[in-house]
Amino acid sequence: MKKKGILNREISRVIATMGHYDLLVVADAGLPIPIDADCIDLVVDKDIPTVLQILKLLSSELEVEEFYVAEEGNAMNKSQYLAVEKIFPHASKIAIPHSSLKEKVKGAKAVIRTGDFSPYSNVILSSGVSFSGYSSIISEA
Repeated sequence: MKKKGILNREISRVIATMGHYDLLVVADAGLPIPIDADCIDLVVDKDIPTVLQILKLLSSELEVEEFYVAEEGNAMNKSQYLAVEKIFPHASKIAIPHSSLKEKVKGAKAVIRTGDFSPYSNVILSSGVSFSGYSSIISEA
């Protein structure tokens, strides 16, 4: 049994298969999800879980180089917009029109659907590369 980190096997599987620049969507409850998408549906009830809760968990296991948000979120959901920047302080933020963000979902490796009802709360994470955590493991072997 896994001792720590994200215990959801589908999310763990997706993270383990992410390569450089692969996209992972953390979606609110209303985002249209392509029929052929690998969708991990976590919705339990309204705002359970939220996009921010899932992003915080992902930040501990996924190297994020950049993230995409809807530029409309800056005006319509400013607190969430700023919270995402705090979760990924070293990643580049790319604000694009919400219509473009929905198109970008089609190229994602997976979509994690949350129960979030906040407007413009969808975030697309672009995977980075981090070998720093592995160098000490390899040198100990």
